[in-house]
Amino acid sequence: MKTAGDVIRRIAAALTKVHSPAERAAVLLQLFGKSGQKMATLLDKGKGQIDGLRDAAERLGIVLSDEQINKADETADKLSALKQVLEARIAIAVTDNADSILELANALVTLIGKLDES
Repeated sequence: MKTAGDVIRRIAAALTKVHSPAERAAVLLQLFGKSGQKMATLLDKGKGQIDGLRDAAERLGIVLSDEQINKADETADKLSALKQVLEARIAIAVTDNADSILELANALVTLIGKLDES
């Protein structure tokens, strides 16, 4: 199975064989849609450019391992579930205390009005 990085490198290598800029643009449009135009600068220089960027990312420590990516996915799922639970609990708390919240809001409006008068 090829990784996305492998596929991008192969595409970049193949694009160096397409000598016409118009043809390269057409290939990128066909492969990547509108995003192909944005990728042209990167891919036009061939797989050497891609390899250089990959090596720089590895040296800087900004490449995530498969394990880190899987943990990030799991964490995102857990955070999403937590968000749903918190939203539901907040909605319940607001609903259960709507009268008190309204009284507090009215009291604050009254207080602000009296402070403006003085």
